[in-house]
Parts: sequence; C-alpha cells; structure tokens
Amino acid sequence: MKKILTSVDGIGKKKSEELIKELGVEGLVERLEEAPERLKEEFGWFKKKMVKKLSEIWSEFKERLP
Repeated sequence: MKKILTSVDGIGKKKSEELIKELGVEGLVERLEEAPERLKEEFGWFKKKMVKKLSEIWSEFKERLP
C-alpha cells in the first residue's frame, strides 16, 4: 500500500505512514473504493489533484489483480 501511496506526487514516506496509521490498510482501501474525496476533508494536506491521481493508480492496481 505504501508503494501505491508514494507513487503520487506530494505523498512521501511520512504522509503515507500517517494515512495508514490513521485509517489502517482496510480503512484506506474502503475509502479508495467508496469515497476517495473524503481524504481531502480528513487530511488538510491532501489535495484534489492527489485524490485524482491516487484513484487512477488504485484502479490500475485493481485491474492487475487476478
């Protein structure tokens, strides 16, 4: 999950760890599936552009799953 998060410009190691610590991996996956825009509300540093890019990367990741 960290690799997916850190592939987005503006999300580094510390911010990815903060997201995982706050939401947990399951919570983060749930957020990405149901309401990724809520990340902007929950984390002040999360930008609209980051939500869009993370959603794109997440979709690509899911397509590669068996």
